[in-house]
Amino acid sequence: MSAATIRRTCTGLLAGAMLLLVTACGSDSGGSSATDEPTTPAASPTDVESSAAPEGPACSTIWVEGATLDRKYTGCVDDTGLVAPNKVGCSSGQTFVLYGDQYWAVKGGVVKYAADGRTAAKPYRVDMAACRG
Repeated sequence: MSAATIRRTCTGLLAGAMLLLVTACGSDSGGSSATDEPTTPAASPTDVESSAAPEGPACSTIWVEGATLDRKYTGCVDDTGLVAPNKVGCSSGQTFVLYGDQYWAVKGGVVKYAADGRTAAKPYRVDMAACRG
């Protein structure tokens, strides 16, 4: 077998392999298949989630000045929906939880309230300074 014959054979095989790869990666533009879109729309995950009312305690019953914040607090529900805990880790290992602009507490501790907002309240600044050590 001559070198030219070997070269032509290799070139032919390579061209055939390339053609096979290109056609294997193509898309089918017609006919039915198992991946066709359904004819009736199914409920999307967001439709299902939005129709179910969020579960949990009402924020208005949890975040009361002077009340004790449960050590297992995982969030509450207000008129906007489920409110996840806004946590601040302390150097002591405790966790401060913030709610809205006016409430804060350590899990298992007393809920504190600042009418003019947390950041303007000296007790909040003192608590955060102690938290961060």
